[in-house]
Amino acid sequence: MTIYEILILVIMSGGLIVALWQANTAVKNQKANHERIKKQSTIEYINQLRSAYRTLNHELIKNIGADPIGEEKYNELINDADMFEKLKQLLGMFEHLSLGVRTGVYDFDMVDLMSGEYICGVFRRWRYYIDKRRALENGKNRYVEFQWLVNKIESSRQNPNKKADIRLS
Repeated sequence: MTIYEILILVIMSGGLIVALWQANTAVKNQKANHERIKKQSTIEYINQLRSAYRTLNHELIKNIGADPIGEEKYNELINDADMFEKLKQLLGMFEHLSLGVRTGVYDFDMVDLMSGEYICGVFRRWRYYIDKRRALENGKNRYVEFQWLVNKIESSRQNPNKKADIRLS
């Protein structure tokens, strides 16, 4: 091998190393950008939902009361078509949000930091209703994503040091 061939090999190897380093940097930047976009979309979606779910929840509290429901309130609720529909809308919003978190569309840490306690409170308040609806024929899968999110929030609260950092930047 001549000096010229060795020099060409060194230059090509150096070029290959630079190209691989640039590709690696580009991939990291793309992942960090994706994570930022995911967090931003989570913030926007929560803010969009917040006024709707707070309005529905306020109306339900005004008509049904603020305490977790039991059999009497459950029967009252299912016999009031308007309140029954509002509750289904409320729980449906949280079910959709939960599905988005579970599938990675929305960021769990942002949801937890922004509305975690509220989400858990809504679930606890309507737990009796959810269990009764699950007991119905073909109802065992009702609100399972919502329950999954609540369980995940409650288990993450065992370690409260959250930062919601962009991990890849």
